[in-house]
Amino acid sequence: MRLSEFKDEKGIEVVAQLLVPISKIVSNKENAAIQKRLKDQGGSMLDFASAMLRNSPRAVMDMLAILDGKDPEHYHCSAATALRDVCNMISDPELLSLFGFQSQTPGFLWLCVGEYRGPGGAAWFVRYACAKYEQTQKEKAFQVYVTDSLRVMTRAQERYLDWISQKEAESRTGEEIAADVIQKAGLIVKPA
Repeated sequence: MRLSEFKDEKGIEVVAQLLVPISKIVSNKENAAIQKRLKDQGGSMLDFASAMLRNSPRAVMDMLAILDGKDPEHYHCSAATALRDVCNMISDPELLSLFGFQSQTPGFLWLCVGEYRGPGGAAWFVRYACAKYEQTQKEKAFQVYVTDSLRVMTRAQERYLDWISQKEAESRTGEEIAADVIQKAGLIVKPA
């Protein structure tokens, strides 16, 4: 499922559960190097997906389980389902924004890691990240309210928020993306 499909309390629960595996992925040095290169020089999200699969397989499986509504401890996947689910995951802009992709601002968790000064341990960090996420969402909601009010007052045709957040659409087909992931991850897929 996409992150935007989880609503209300379930959405908060899913984000809280995802923060732990995401923090493990972004704290991996190899993943961080590829993420920095993609942000600075551009490139394909498949490079980051490949790095996640190589360097943090358990964290990726935990994310896939959470997004699938399953218990990470009892989650199993085949190469085919993992490929499909990872492709879905890297095509979800809301989920990628937690890693700092698809936006002009640093990733949400990178901000939390840099700002957090509380006690050690994942539980405290997750509490801080959840509170920071809620604060960020309130700020964004206010910005949308102000810019939409300006649009109504000026009778503009396009929302300012839509105008500044325009992104290029992926031009490759699903098969091309899957083939690229398979090749970059070094996977061998046997025909059925």
